[in-house]
Amino acid sequence: MKKVEGAFVLWMGIGWLSGCGGSGETEPPDDRCVATVGVDILPGQFPNEVDLQSDANLEVAVLSTDGLAAGEADPRTATLESPDGSRTASALETLEQRDVNADGHPDPVLRFSIPTLVDAGVLHPDAARLTFRISTTSGERLTGCDRIVAAGRAHVRLPMPGGVHEVGTTVYHWEDAARRETFSGAVHENRELMVRFWYPSVPQPHAQPGSYFLDTYEGALAATSQKLPARFFDFFYGHAVLEAPLAGSSERFPVLVLSPGYGMSPALYSGFAEELASRGYVVAAISHTHSSGPVVFPDGRVARRTVELGLFNANPVADVWLADARFVLDQLERMDGSDPRGRFTKRLDLDRIGMLGHSFGGATAGNICVSDDRVKAGANLDGTFQGNDYTRGCDEPFLLMHAGQKDGTHQDFLHALRAVGYELTFPTAGHASFSDLPFGIELMRSFGANPGDELEIGALDGARGLGLMREYLVAFFDKHLSGVPSPLLEGGSVDRGDVRLTVHARPRRRG
Repeated sequence: MKKVEGAFVLWMGIGWLSGCGGSGETEPPDDRCVATVGVDILPGQFPNEVDLQSDANLEVAVLSTDGLAAGEADPRTATLESPDGSRTASALETLEQRDVNADGHPDPVLRFSIPTLVDAGVLHPDAARLTFRISTTSGERLTGCDRIVAAGRAHVRLPMPGGVHEVGTTVYHWEDAARRETFSGAVHENRELMVRFWYPSVPQPHAQPGSYFLDTYEGALAATSQKLPARFFDFFYGHAVLEAPLAGSSERFPVLVLSPGYGMSPALYSGFAEELASRGYVVAAISHTHSSGPVVFPDGRVARRTVELGLFNANPVADVWLADARFVLDQLERMDGSDPRGRFTKRLDLDRIGMLGHSFGGATAGNICVSDDRVKAGANLDGTFQGNDYTRGCDEPFLLMHAGQKDGTHQDFLHALRAVGYELTFPTAGHASFSDLPFGIELMRSFGANPGDELEIGALDGARGLGLMREYLVAFFDKHLSGVPSPLLEGGSVDRGDVRLTVHARPRRRG
């Protein structure tokens, strides 16, 4: 019998951490900050690292706009608060006015006493987010949000992307009117998807990157669903700037659709997505509602995972994920024709579409390669192939990455492949190595958790693994979507120690 990944703990959400058992999920507090004004704690610094032992002051800039002049904010009313509002401290004074974000508007910069913030409990070793409030001279109360991390506190900063472009990020909410939702139990409910984008952007030298999870409550849900502290992903830092303008003026960019692992969220693949976006790709990552990670819709509704994957339902679930991917391809075509936000209109090169995925998402990449000729290249990151069609054969180039263990479905897929195939074996990797999770080991330990063997990271160093995987993904998609040759993929099989490449050069005549 072929291996079914549903038994794997990362898919099933049984808990990544040894010693963190228990059957029920902890409901995290919904302490999202709804911003009505931009703020920048420690202007010019990122991450915003604060020495809690310092007797100095903490600077906070209120970002002025055309609708908010610097003189309209009343510094006497300014406070910094814990996310839940239970702890608060007032500003000392306005230090100065300066154009912090280089937008042509002077911004008031306020000072807060670090000892006062510590004494009030606003700043403490586990603080990750702060809420800023200030009133205008007309009495309107404004709210801003920013992140901080205590000096010396464990946190994760993803490696910088290596391409020539800066990276932007955004999220879209789409409803498929042609499909009913079958995972929620609701009657007459259409299938809804959240799709997160990473894309090449115009440089924003004074803008801080967005949160790792764009919705911090969604990040808390993702953490607690895996028996991690609710604040866990608040300590992850990526490099993509929220809503940054798309790079260039008329260039069309190739598109990569990304499908996460079962029970996993698109944010957990930021390391891959940021790199690919910096290299000139628009990456569209699907949240497969009720089956990948928890989802928070724009109206506040929460969609948790309701389907546990097993031997008898893997194929039906694979069919839903395949339909999700096809729907996203349809939406990309509509968006290139007319993006309601304007950003992607006539900017997507739909003749150069690829798909990649991890785990169950990797199986989805294989299935769409077999069944939809809009996808010109595919990549599976350590996923067991699922469904009824993957042995029918794919006509497009395919990259298969996997850890050292054998999986019969991999060879079945490669044997049926009618184009060149690249097989990358990472002998010391674990299943979670194909995500950002290896970077979180020390952070887990800082919360008193033992990652244990259940996390399945293996012995491959996180930075080394991500670097190699990025390198091969870029080379593969550059070669097969843009015709850019790569020495990495030329010359047949090669062993680099941490990774072994086998080229399956068995192209067959189509049909």
